[in-house]
Amino acid sequence: MTTNLPLDAKALRAQIAKKFQATLHKKKEIMSFARGRLTVGDVQCPDDKIPVVLAGVAYFNRYFGKKFDPSKLEAPECYAIDLEQALLHPLGGSKPQAVESCSACPLAEWGTGREGRGTACTLTLRAVFFDARKLRNEEDAEKAPILGPVAIPVTSKTAFLKNVAMVVKRLQGVPHEYLWILSVLPDPKNQFRVEINAKEKLPDPIAEAFTLRYQEAEQYLLRGYDKKEEAAAPKSTESEAF
Repeated sequence: MTTNLPLDAKALRAQIAKKFQATLHKKKEIMSFARGRLTVGDVQCPDDKIPVVLAGVAYFNRYFGKKFDPSKLEAPECYAIDLEQALLHPLGGSKPQAVESCSACPLAEWGTGREGRGTACTLTLRAVFFDARKLRNEEDAEKAPILGPVAIPVTSKTAFLKNVAMVVKRLQGVPHEYLWILSVLPDPKNQFRVEINAKEKLPDPIAEAFTLRYQEAEQYLLRGYDKKEEAAAPKSTESEAF
């Protein structure tokens, strides 16, 4: 998946390398969707909504050998993170699989999930955002806290990707050039769902400020597994196929 990359990403990386170290002091907050509530830090967002700038999205694959226990937070036995689904491969975990790619792993075969449903691995998304609640100008963009990374629930993955792809393909833009509204809404089938919708295009100076922070956000997007992130999204009752 490349929808979260600037169109001239390769040239941009060289351009902003000198500025990268200066961005490392920026504030970072934990975002959570636990129990169907959207929280930043320990504070619930009004109406479970928050204005954000989407900094990056990656594919996130996880395998838990044990049945989910909400009272005990366990790290996955194996996990993978990559911008491209086809490039997913085991990165770590307590018992990482000895395969070159997730697509070649026996745990990715349909029917290996619990009770023979879906796959043993859970394929979802991981996202990182910039907090846009105090966004007024490029100076605010330079100081905006990073939110995440946070796992998008499996049941919200398809709609999330569809809305992001609409901006990239139909509006000929990149996600961090837009202001988005991130919401957690009740859902009768899955308890709740996570939605993201583009609200408006950002002025060029603000969009450029976020572009210059892309590499800063990417280090969080692609970093190793964090137990705190796992608490942000419920386990799926049925995994999705590759």
